[in-house]
Amino acid sequence: ELLELLRHENPDLRDIAAGALATHKSSTRLLIETFVRETDSELSWRLAKILKSHGVVLDRKNLKRFKTLAVRELRSGAPRREPLLYFLRNCDPKAADVVIREASDDHMRSKRWDRAAECLRRLISTEDFDDETRYRLSICNVKLSAKDLAPNMRTEDQSLRGFQVLLHGKTFPLLARLKSDKALDADDIHYIGFHFSQAANEDKVFGDQLLQLAAARRPKPKGKRKKPADGKPARRKK
Repeated sequence: ELLELLRHENPDLRDIAAGALATHKSSTRLLIETFVRETDSELSWRLAKILKSHGVVLDRKNLKRFKTLAVRELRSGAPRREPLLYFLRNCDPKAADVVIREASDDHMRSKRWDRAAECLRRLISTEDFDDETRYRLSICNVKLSAKDLAPNMRTEDQSLRGFQVLLHGKTFPLLARLKSDKALDADDIHYIGFHFSQAANEDKVFGDQLLQLAAARRPKPKGKRKKPADGKPARRKK
């Protein structure tokens, strides 16, 4: 059977089987069912590319199945996420973007910043890479940043570049969002603020505001309790 030959150790036989299946549009349903069940990433890639040649248009039921599979694989970081996203993007680009956003949201909630950033970077070249997506990617990047204050390091920092685009765009409420974002700690805010405070004009004003916010968020040192003149500890009031 042609499907079995896709697993053959001989690459020539695999290519022959793939070429034959690519021309047999009647095998679309069988290929889809095989793809859903398949766990091997290499074979999943072969199935995804064969199905692309069929010009598959998924019905609502199958679209939901593949979206669920893709989100699960993106959440786990499994290798099969790549062929699944490739297939989904060829069938329904918007559905693929929804899957990526859903997985990135889950990663951000769980503070898996590297996986969230990986998901969001997939949207950079799409129509859906709006200011909100740029902000979320910049948040992930600043959480992953070494936060080196050296000028050359800050120049190459992708998070600072993202925030700069948002600030200069003048339509995104960047200061308000940074103030309310619970993912950011005092060190994150200080790093962003320091970078912009080294510039001029509106960038410096923005940076100074963030530095003030960072200072306010830092825990204040606890002072020692003063002793009374007789040297005995003060009694607590009941």
